[in-house]
Amino acid sequence: IITREIKQRIDSYKEAKKLRSENYLTPNYVFGNIGQAIIIFSILIIYLSVLRKKIFEDNVQLLIFFSSLLSIVFFSWLSVEIPSSYPLGYLVPIPAITMLVAIVFDSRTAFYSTVTSSLLLAATRGSDMNTAISFIFAGVMAAFTVRDIQSRTQMFRSIFFILLGLVVSILFFDLQSSVDLSYTATKILLATI
Repeated sequence: IITREIKQRIDSYKEAKKLRSENYLTPNYVFGNIGQAIIIFSILIIYLSVLRKKIFEDNVQLLIFFSSLLSIVFFSWLSVEIPSSYPLGYLVPIPAITMLVAIVFDSRTAFYSTVTSSLLLAATRGSDMNTAISFIFAGVMAAFTVRDIQSRTQMFRSIFFILLGLVVSILFFDLQSSVDLSYTATKILLATI
């Protein structure tokens, strides 16, 4: 059973190994990362160019849309670069960005944006699929509860469903992995923030 302490040791070992290796940024590594980002972004580009031509042909809307994605990439990168024993990946504001995209554009665009953002988060954090799937689930809740927003009450209801989606997915993934309950509580606290 991997406890929190054992996980911290493994993460520390990986970090130390990464810092010691002189050939960390090999051409293959850089090319692979660029290719991975292109594949993930192409999901969104294909969607916009085929089904949302109005957004794709409007430079201002495209700038707003891709600025939100770049902010997600920046926060994902920060969650890796800041040395911490806490699961900082849950502080990345993917559901908040999803809500904004759903309000400004529509639910379907918000869904594709959530999937792309979550996959970028997973890629940035070294294939952290548990966090990505949790954010996809919470993002879907955000996208479809905030559509046709008329009042502030709907916004709070959407926030409640986002939190519910995150809590349920974190609990199930941690139960499956036999994670220590105090670490699960920390994840839920960060997700709530």
